[in-house]
Amino acid sequence: MLGVIGVLFSLVLIMVIVYKGVGVIPASVLCALIVIVTTGGEIWDMLGNAFIPGTTGFVGSYFFLLTTGALLGQAMGDSGTAKSIGQFLVSKLGVQNVMLITTITTAILSYGGVSLFVQTFTVIPLVLGIYKEADIPKRFMVGSFVLGNGTFAMTALPGLPSLPNLIPTNYLGTTPTAAPIMGIICSVFMFVAGQWFLNRELKKSRAKGEVFEINHATDDKFLNISTKGDLPSTAVAFFPILVVVVLIIAFSGKFQNKNFGVSIFLVTGAILTYLLNWNRMDNKLTTMNEGIKSAIIPLLNTAALVGYGTVVSKSSAFQSFVDFALGLDLSPYISAAVATNIVAGITGSAAGGLEIFMKALSQQYLALGINPAAFHRVSAIACGGLDSLPHNGAVNTMFMLMGTNHKQSYFYVFVIMCIIPIVTTALAIALAYMGIV
Repeated sequence: MLGVIGVLFSLVLIMVIVYKGVGVIPASVLCALIVIVTTGGEIWDMLGNAFIPGTTGFVGSYFFLLTTGALLGQAMGDSGTAKSIGQFLVSKLGVQNVMLITTITTAILSYGGVSLFVQTFTVIPLVLGIYKEADIPKRFMVGSFVLGNGTFAMTALPGLPSLPNLIPTNYLGTTPTAAPIMGIICSVFMFVAGQWFLNRELKKSRAKGEVFEINHATDDKFLNISTKGDLPSTAVAFFPILVVVVLIIAFSGKFQNKNFGVSIFLVTGAILTYLLNWNRMDNKLTTMNEGIKSAIIPLLNTAALVGYGTVVSKSSAFQSFVDFALGLDLSPYISAAVATNIVAGITGSAAGGLEIFMKALSQQYLALGINPAAFHRVSAIACGGLDSLPHNGAVNTMFMLMGTNHKQSYFYVFVIMCIIPIVTTALAIALAYMGIV
């Protein structure tokens, strides 16, 4: 019981202190120690065999992906490419549609298999200048960004290459297009609900006179405020980023390690940006050094959270949470959704929570005679709810790269990535019981 209380306390504590501004790394270490002590673990053993491997494992998996993406973003900023693209979008689509542009862009990239991490470096240069031009607070960029890649285009749309949509196929004998009607209905609901929420909040923000605030530490390389001379043409500006997206969509599946493949494509985009804008870049070496350096802190922050999550998952109390979640005495679709959400919330991972649930109970649920396709879609949508609590690694990385924080922007993430998906899960369950799959 003490261990269960310790895990719950650490989970609440890490969310509260990170929200209040405590650094993610010290918060992760402190809360990992609380879990170790209250669950009776040996401190140095758990730190050495759980926290450190979890942390370094994430760094090893995503180091090249994040640093090459940051290099491309820095090159786009220093060359004036990002500013040129932003001006083009404003002239053609109008600043009033910037949130819709952001959501649709990220959703399309998600369908192409582009991860949230890579999207942060490819989408921000395209839209950040528009939010500044429209004088819209940055939290609306965060909200529209995650609406496109953290909701319907992560769990609901049929055919998605995302882990939440692929994991059930390994256990249920389904395909990525399982329950297409249910998936499309739920996707439309999430999209409409998210846009309605953002537009309502924007009207309230306008009434208060709120404006866009620059974070020079992260935004200057995208806004390119200090650009000298003329900007590159629209064609030159778009070409490197289009090449990267086409390469990712067309060839990332050819690599056994997709992160490695995408890293190569990002480097390709950075090289093209250099070559096409050679005379516009004042200090090419500084661009490379600063770009790579800017990715290190976000990488380490997220890695520390993964280390904390690894400690929780290896603690003696973790199985108690799994057993509780999986033993809920509810109707099949409801219990599956609740169990998946609970485990995803504790681990801070949609894919992690779904994997644990499917591995433990998928066959028992199938034995009850429920529709495998509906089961697939309900579970996939459910895992995308409580996974996005403040300790979620992707959320923290996104905030770091976008130059914002929990206090400024997390409410929008919570509504769009937690509340709306949970409501959508209830809709999916209702559709499943009506036989609409």
